[in-house]
Amino acid sequence: MKTSNPGRKSGLVRRAVFCAEPLQRTNFFAGRLLTAQDLIAEQEYHREKQRRHNLHCHGYGVVDGLKISIARGRSRSSIVVGPGVAIAPTGDELHLCAAVTVRLPVASVALQVEIRFAERFTGSIPEVILQPLGVDKRSPAASDSKALPLARVVLRRGDWRLDRSFKVPRSR
Repeated sequence: MKTSNPGRKSGLVRRAVFCAEPLQRTNFFAGRLLTAQDLIAEQEYHREKQRRHNLHCHGYGVVDGLKISIARGRSRSSIVVGPGVAIAPTGDELHLCAAVTVRLPVASVALQVEIRFAERFTGSIPEVILQPLGVDKRSPAASDSKALPLARVVLRRGDWRLDRSFKVPRSR
């Protein structure tokens, strides 16, 4: 912790406390040659600032929408995730603008429906994934700490059903 005490005469004490990884803003000035790395650093500064705001002020979870339903087909059923907004455990905002349909596998017994922030060369997108659950059917076999769980589905007597005991994390 770094401490400064410029106002000792007046009794005023100031203390500055820095995070382990403080945010670093790019220092622009006239005549500076800008590189692609400078512009990336500037974007990352603002993105990380927004992530911290989201997590500290709102927490992670569903903000609105993202309702889950099962569409039964002739050969296979599918999961339908409705449009909505959430904050991922990383603090990233997830905006799903249209419903997404994902076919359910034939071989699994229990799955967790998750959404996560995926960075692509062309931009960032929300990505819906189906994660197989472990033996206890309560937690994913391979946990992804960046994904937000939306629902659990269980195969019972050849029919996929939503696990009504699952509680969706909600943002504040």
